[in-house]
Amino acid sequence: MKTSLSFLSCLLILMASCLTISPGTVHSASLSDRDIRKIAEEKWNGKDNNTVKLPLGNYAVGGGMVDQIEEQPSNLKGRRLSPSYFRFLSGYAKIDIIFVSRDKKYDDFQKGKGFTWEDWNAALKGTTARVNITPTEKGLRLGKKERILDGAVEVLSITHSNKFEVTKVHKAEEKKIGADEFKVVHLSYNAEFDPVFMAAWTAAGKKKMANKRKGIVLFKHDPFKEKWNYVTGDFADAEDEFTTRNVDKILLRQH
Repeated sequence: MKTSLSFLSCLLILMASCLTISPGTVHSASLSDRDIRKIAEEKWNGKDNNTVKLPLGNYAVGGGMVDQIEEQPSNLKGRRLSPSYFRFLSGYAKIDIIFVSRDKKYDDFQKGKGFTWEDWNAALKGTTARVNITPTEKGLRLGKKERILDGAVEVLSITHSNKFEVTKVHKAEEKKIGADEFKVVHLSYNAEFDPVFMAAWTAAGKKKMANKRKGIVLFKHDPFKEKWNYVTGDFADAEDEFTTRNVDKILLRQH
């Protein structure tokens, strides 16, 4: 009888030790290749990702702010565009989607012709141009006018028909920063670009993008909803080098 009780006690202790999770133990949430494809493609092929909102009205270009990537206008509420975003907009102007007129008086001031204190103060702020942006007839056929940012900004909204498909997941690297869990994923994908989008892209002086491309994509786990969320990515043609460091920048901010 003693032997039986002793055996039963040992068995219960063993079972308890197997079920107990020691403090500090971290269990990685699963993110399969199939999950990666699903999340990435839903993000890339979504309407928001394929819709450009071209600002309309009067804007200053430049002004000493950080020159952001093309998809991020600098300060629409403040009626100010970054130089890189203005170059992006110029592509849509060159294919007759929008019309951009420059303030000739300010251009003349920069050439030393004429003077006003208003122009002087604008130049001190780093303004390189003043422009007015309006939609063309072609632009209105392709898109529609709407207001964003609590109605403060009018834009021409155009949804492109770009299509993206993940073809291979090469590596998924785990990154744990404090309580947060990330996955850095290297993948290949195919891209079919809307002709209007690609025409505007190349008209702005950008290299035509290839159909076979690669990406480094960052995902973050939400333990409360038990799901992985798409954060950001860096992309390039399959044979080119990456020219952005969006993933690295986000991870560095977490430290």
